This record gives sequence, C-alpha cells and structure tokens, in this order.
Amino acid sequence: MADFTALAPRVLMKLEVLGAEDTPSSADFELAVNKLRAVHAWLKAERLLQWVMNDIPDFAEEPYVMMAAYLTTDEFGQQSKPIWWQTGLAAIESGVNVRNNGPTQAEYF
Repeated sequence: MADFTALAPRVLMKLEVLGAEDTPSSADFELAVNKLRAVHAWLKAERLLQWVMNDIPDFAEEPYVMMAAYLTTDEFGQQSKPIWWQTGLAAIESGVNVRNNGPTQAEYF
C-alpha cells in the first residue's frame, strides 16, 4: 500500500526527469502529487475506486504512476504517451474486476 508522497518520485522517474538516487525539487514533487490527485479524482468519477488516496493498493501503484506521468508530459516538454493512460486504466479496471468477482469456486473432477 502506498500514498501519493511515495508515488510522486516514481512519476518523475517514469518521465526520466529524476534519477533513482535523486531527490525531486519541491515544485516537481508538488506537480507530481497534483497529477496523482487528478488521476484519483478521475477514477473516483468513473466509480473505479475501492480505496482512499492514502492507501493505494499494490496492484494500483504502477497504474497511478503511468497515468500521472501521462498527465505531466506537457509540463516537462515531452511528447504525450497515451499508452501510459490506457495501460494504467486497463490494469486498474482489471484489478477492480478481479476483486469484485468474489472467491473462485474450485472444480472437482
């Protein structure tokens, strides 16, 4: 489980504006957190959320990062990568659907 403060540096690394060992500037960090909030709000509007922003499940961490990075490309002068949004959304939809199906029934032969 993660929150936006843990995911924000990963958004900046996805955009290749931050190295793995680097610390983001406060402005870049705040920008990434705001984009993560935007992703969260969009997922809430689409009724895909089953968690709160301070407790993002493991399966949704990378999708949040990809979707927030997609929203942030313009601010860093990068070309938009729609595959990040599409892949992130598909992963969240898949994870939510798996969790909504309940227990898997065993088949006995």
